[in-house]
Amino acid sequence: GFSLPAGTHCAVETEENLKEVSAVLGRMGMSNELHNTAPPGLTTPTSVGGVPLPFVEVEEGNNSRVAVLWGSTVHYLQGAKPEASAALSPAGWLQLSTARYLSPKACMIPCWQWWACETEQERAELLKREMRRCSAN
Repeated sequence: GFSLPAGTHCAVETEENLKEVSAVLGRMGMSNELHNTAPPGLTTPTSVGGVPLPFVEVEEGNNSRVAVLWGSTVHYLQGAKPEASAALSPAGWLQLSTARYLSPKACMIPCWQWWACETEQERAELLKREMRRCSAN
């Protein structure tokens, strides 16, 4: 029978949800761009093991940028509770560290928190909260 290559579901989930994150940020009036490869002019690698590192680059002002990554279940340790602040898995740390190489400010949006939001306003609040959190680190 037909089967998708390993990792295909995760890649599709990431792409679809980052497009939605980008759209919500745009409607919030925040300039942003979705990247599946290095932005023009950047010579730093944006891949982990040869796989592109997709992220949304958000302009914060004062020439400051934030890299927003999608946090799927593979990025968190097993047993993480949605209501708790979940611990990143080694895969999550690798992606976040790679993103921080590109931009000192980087955050990962936990999938279950995004999906739990019932309105766009709740999603906007989640994005603001996570972006503030990474700016404080």
